[in-house]
Amino acid sequence: MTLKEAIEKFDREVKNNIPSEIKIDWLSLLDSAIYTDIILTHENPEHISFNGYTTDTDDNTRLLVPEPFSDIYLRFLTIKKDLYLSDISRYNNDVILYSTAYRDFENYYNRNNMPIKKTLYFNV
Repeated sequence: MTLKEAIEKFDREVKNNIPSEIKIDWLSLLDSAIYTDIILTHENPEHISFNGYTTDTDDNTRLLVPEPFSDIYLRFLTIKKDLYLSDISRYNNDVILYSTAYRDFENYYNRNNMPIKKTLYFNV
């Protein structure tokens, strides 16, 4: 899924008037967390890198999470929208869906990528 596709899907499925710049910031925040917490803790044979998204980022930039797990982006934008609009009751329901989507991707990534082995040496 690309940056543009994620925003368009969110706008189609969730009525909102949130500016695109904010949605891009939110997507950058999510992919930054995924990159730091999941990808960097594993071997990276595909040499995935991440430098954040801005309004200058190409709309066709691929997001980090592949299909069939890309629903995580819609879920994350939804919970951020709920907080943006101070709709806590919706947030409480939507955060469960987001957490499940995040966990599903994390489990998939853990199953298919070797964790980085850290060896600790003690000097005596």
